[in-house]
Amino acid sequence: MKTIQNICGTTTKEIVIDVAKQNYDYLKNLIQQLEVDGESELNIQIKITKNGVSVDLNLSESLLVLNALATKKIALRGGAWSAIGKRVEKPLLIKLCELCGVPKKNYNAENFIRDNTKKFDREIDFKLYGKGGEEYFCEVKLMGGGNPESADAVIARNSKIFVADTLSRQNKNQLDSLGIYWLEMKNHSHEDILNQFRNILKDLNIPFIK
Repeated sequence: MKTIQNICGTTTKEIVIDVAKQNYDYLKNLIQQLEVDGESELNIQIKITKNGVSVDLNLSESLLVLNALATKKIALRGGAWSAIGKRVEKPLLIKLCELCGVPKKNYNAENFIRDNTKKFDREIDFKLYGKGGEEYFCEVKLMGGGNPESADAVIARNSKIFVADTLSRQNKNQLDSLGIYWLEMKNHSHEDILNQFRNILKDLNIPFIK
């Protein structure tokens, strides 16, 4: 639906059906050509049974079913990973603060909007407070490196600290150029992650136990 919205500018029922049919026909023709080119190499047949009635699918139909299942799996996995991320983002930052001895008064994990005067403004994951009362917004994205949304999210929310599972070199360069501190979790030891976080706290003058 997002793809159709981006391409067509709308997701009305008529447009969705038309685009879906076009893509189905394209995929079907592609698979039929594959069947002709590699008929001796491919031998897939799916049998579907429901309420005692069975139907055998030929190679083209079987590949269409496999493609649909693969697409659904990706959608489910993406949704599950997003849900998991939402549930661990705040606890992750709270645990980092606890392990580094940041006083409770110097961080805030409540749900809040960055600017309440804007109905469209997006929610911030976490706040840290400097010794002088300065507010620093924190963003967490547990996603793979190279995803352009990684850095875009923190830029859109005007955050000062970005915690990520993985960041590409391009993401890091972009964040560095904008003066945004980043913390990469993957492929780093427990102590290295804490040291990275301590360095950020030190630079921003946020109290912690050294």
